Amino acid sequence: MERIALTGGNVMQPAEIPQGKILLSRVESAKALSISVSSLDRLISSGELRARKLGDRVLIERTELERFAARRTKRLIPAGAEG
Repeated sequence: MERIALTGGNVMQPAEIPQGKILLSRVESAKALSISVSSLDRLISSGELRARKLGDRVLIERTELERFAARRTKRLIPAGAEG
């Protein structure tokens, strides 16, 4: 499986985004991007990542996470070669 290196040096496994879900919580979204929830909140506040409010919940669309990851990708790293 290919691993995607984000500009912050984090590595995301595409399979970490829960399958079958359209909207993800802040915790799920942060985990999928391998970042902290506070980093995710900063990305939302800055407009780099779009989120939706549903009642009191902040949710991020699966396609938005994929778009963000693709936009922030530096290069593909073969699995096992990141060291």
